[in-house]
Amino acid sequence: MAAIGFAAASLALLAVATWPASRSRIADQLGDAGIVYLFEGRRLIDATARARRLLPKRLPDGDDWTGFVMTFAPRFEELEDQLATLPERAVVQIEESGGEPTGLVLAGGWKDGLVRLSLEEREDAGDLPETVERYALSAMQAELSTLRSVAERAPSLIWRQRADGTVIWANSAYMNRASQEASEGAMMSWPPPVLFPDVPQLADDSDYDETKPRRVTITERATGIDHWFELSTVSENEDLLCFAEPIDELVNAETSLSNFLQTLTKTFAHLTVGLAVFDRKRQLALFNPALVDLSSLPSEFLSKRPTLRAFLDALRDNQRVPEPKDYKSLYETYMPDLTTIAWMAAIGFAAASLALLAVATWPASRSRIADQLGDAGIVYLFEGRRLIDATARARRLLPKRLPDGDDWTGFVMTFAPRFEELEDQLATLPERAVVQIEESGGEPTGLVLAGGWKDGLVRLSLEEREDAGDLPETVERYALSAMQAELSTLRSVAERAPSLIWRQRADGTVIWANSAYMNRASQEASEGAMMSWPPPVLFPDVPQLADDSDYDETKPRRVTITERATGIDHWFELSTVSENEDLLCFAEPIDELVNAETSLSNFLQTLTKTFAHLTVGLAVFDRKRQLALFNPALVDLSSLPSEFLSKRPTLRAFLDALRDNQRVPEPKDYKS
Repeated sequence: MAAIGFAAASLALLAVATWPASRSRIADQLGDAGIVYLFEGRRLIDATARARRLLPKRLPDGDDWTGFVMTFAPRFEELEDQLATLPERAVVQIEESGGEPTGLVLAGGWKDGLVRLSLEEREDAGDLPETVERYALSAMQAELSTLRSVAERAPSLIWRQRADGTVIWANSAYMNRASQEASEGAMMSWPPPVLFPDVPQLADDSDYDETKPRRVTITERATGIDHWFELSTVSENEDLLCFAEPIDELVNAETSLSNFLQTLTKTFAHLTVGLAVFDRKRQLALFNPALVDLSSLPSEFLSKRPTLRAFLDALRDNQRVPEPKDYKSLYETYMPDLTTIAWMAAIGFAAASLALLAVATWPASRSRIADQLGDAGIVYLFEGRRLIDATARARRLLPKRLPDGDDWTGFVMTFAPRFEELEDQLATLPERAVVQIEESGGEPTGLVLAGGWKDGLVRLSLEEREDAGDLPETVERYALSAMQAELSTLRSVAERAPSLIWRQRADGTVIWANSAYMNRASQEASEGAMMSWPPPVLFPDVPQLADDSDYDETKPRRVTITERATGIDHWFELSTVSENEDLLCFAEPIDELVNAETSLSNFLQTLTKTFAHLTVGLAVFDRKRQLALFNPALVDLSSLPSEFLSKRPTLRAFLDALRDNQRVPEPKDYKS
């Protein structure tokens, strides 16, 4: 189901008109003049080209009817319930209940098992083609508004790049990270820095699998700290759509476990007690020299990492464990379930519109452009890198959020896809005073970008070419082209996003959802049940989270979904953002992180049980050099109070206490 291609809360009333004879194609009869659908059951069997463009590209289980209802329900309350009466009533007409009225009604008709739905003109409406255009534009604007909100809030780095690595679109998270990595004092420019230079090579690698992300690092310029990401790419026409999910927490959890094993290896080497540690696959992970002596097992055998069963069989053969051959209690005692570490994801998106700019009459004495032109043109006025004025239409084309409030970067990011070397050409303005730039990408709109420089101000506007038509009409055509280009990029991002993203009302009703959410909802539906709209609520506690006075939007909470078929719990990191009267919600899968943390916790519990039976005193310290666990023998042999040890002292404090108890020699030199 089209992650975000939900055709913008479009509404449209459907209408009964002349039925296609012998089920002949609607498209052949109407061309692209109307918005008409023909359903047989839940399957779309025909539609006009314009009607198809409003629907999502991907749907769970190929359910066309769900995609239709998802697209139009935001403007028609109880849409599915009203259409369910069609077999009895044969004809229905539904008035719009949300959004800006467009002069259309939704008309539906039923005949011989077929349902025909179309947009029809109201009696008091104007010309139908003009009304349909107004509806389509309204639908597109509503969808774009939702997608931009998702893009601004997404935590993942998402961008689109050409085969040569040039970034041609990026979301807010990518731009903020690029801003952090820029040289101190440097201003952001477009295209932004390439944060992951190996992406083209990954995509060209014959062993590369798009379904299996690879781990990469970015070294933070200011601190030298490595930050880890899980990087995946998807081919999109001739470009690459890229996702980088932050996985620092996961890598740190895995590193903690690895470091802990290394520490134990060194510790075990000096023990006179034989110890063997097995991993989550029940294979021998490490052993100490005393085990070889006490078990009479060859070191070559142990070095091959035998399974726990093979290890116990070998001990039994050497008469080191009793008959009968019953290992069940040993498994339960010493091998808790260390579950598999899975992949952690996150997602996000931003806006990449296009647009042309141009030089016209300068505003006198810096008077407001908007006061002179209203919303008739696309005009910007810059002072340095700061936008000091613009028409309303011009402002709507720019991203809402920019790194460090850098308006110039947002402008170049928006328009560069249609103008090669845009920033380089505009950099010549102080010398040339005036420039005019022809379009170099996208569908020509009959406009040029004109720039002018005067007294430190830069004015950029869309201007009519000599061979173009009326300017307002041309600007409308450009704005529509820009909107379609941006929607295309954002829909592609939404369809590929691994995170669950949705928008819901205060009562919990889902009014928009991406593909990942719909696919998960489809999995959780009762067996054999068809998806309907609105989809099931997967996280019923979301409204309570948002109303909780202690809830902090910047700190996601962990929640679970229990898989219906298997009973397995799946973990997510859930965050919400208030958006007008609704909630925009993100659920990032973190099964892998939770499993890694659980593995470490279970491992510590296993060692605690094991150490409890040792006659040798043992203390294990974590990476912060704090006491992580100790055994009863340590209390007896060190003469240190258990209350002191339970407070998790640092390694230095622990050694100081041993010295005070005359358990380590003077002088106070712990380095060796």
